Amino acid sequence: MKEKILIVDDEKELCESIKNILAEKGYSCIFAYDGGSCLSMVEKEKPNIILLDIMMPGIDGFEVAQRLKHNEKTMDIPIIILTVLGNSSSRIAGLKAGADDYLIKPFDPDELLLRIEANLRMINFSLELKKKIEQLKEQERIKAEFLSHITQEVSMPLQDISKETNLLISGEYGGINEKQKESVKEINNLCSKVLSLMLEFLEIAKANSGKIWIEIDEFSLENIIHIISARCKNEAIVKGVSFEALCPKITMRSDKIRLIKVLDELLLNAIKFTEKGNVSLLIKEDKENDAIIFEISDTAPEIPKEYLDKVFKENGWLEGKIGLLLVKKLVGLLKGNISACSTKSGNRFTITLPRIIDAPARRKEDKEL
Repeated sequence: MKEKILIVDDEKELCESIKNILAEKGYSCIFAYDGGSCLSMVEKEKPNIILLDIMMPGIDGFEVAQRLKHNEKTMDIPIIILTVLGNSSSRIAGLKAGADDYLIKPFDPDELLLRIEANLRMINFSLELKKKIEQLKEQERIKAEFLSHITQEVSMPLQDISKETNLLISGEYGGINEKQKESVKEINNLCSKVLSLMLEFLEIAKANSGKIWIEIDEFSLENIIHIISARCKNEAIVKGVSFEALCPKITMRSDKIRLIKVLDELLLNAIKFTEKGNVSLLIKEDKENDAIIFEISDTAPEIPKEYLDKVFKENGWLEGKIGLLLVKKLVGLLKGNISACSTKSGNRFTITLPRIIDAPARRKEDKEL
């Protein structure tokens, strides 16, 4: 027996006629003769596809389609409207209501069968794709969980090493010469770098598995930029480059911590690779789209196009560029987009974020890593 088809029409003779056509191809058919019966039967019978008339007593086909497509339990069931209404306005109304296909009575039986088969193929493909996506997410969740455990195991000895090296540098264990101090400082820096990289890997794995939850706050963007600027100016002074940040008075509703991480990563990276010249952050408000545009510019050497393509188009990562991939993941989490432009005179990263976002609802079965 093939798939189950629900035929919804107040003309019982037509229902039987359609059933005869479909039964020859092995389809199982059930009937509903009005909109209300259709809605209750869909929940109970779970048909694979619905053939839906528009003009029926009670709830019409437009409203039935709309209700089914707004219900998580029924939204994936294909709906083919069968109606005598052949004008373009009715066709548009049906498709807007959520119908997947539209066929005018009287119809050709062969065309009806082809439409049914095409919609069933499409939904089967869609369901299989969703299944594969869920499997990939589960694989990423396991990977993120593994990385979380590894990070916890490694971070403690790394922190102990950093603590001991700081005591050596301070002279707690007796005096050491300048050459030894430099070696100890290098060990300390290496420990910090390894721990930072592991945390970034973990964040990327959690983002891929959908296990990073955004925490929404309403905040003054000007205050956030003031905090970031203070840190960046200190780094810029050490490098001997200039730093400037321009920000209008804007209130955002977003994940403040993730936004700070994105801007910190890009700005500090820009300062790191800029040997001379300047690094700047320009923030503009796109009032028409209720969005905020962040432009990070520098005079650092040109980034090869293949590097940028690897990160932004292929979701890959490169040695020393893991932070860029994390930025891309976090920008996506904040419902925004990022682009990069690199020339011999410098680089510019442009981030567009909605001014207001809402946090996604958590499911009970989801757990934090």
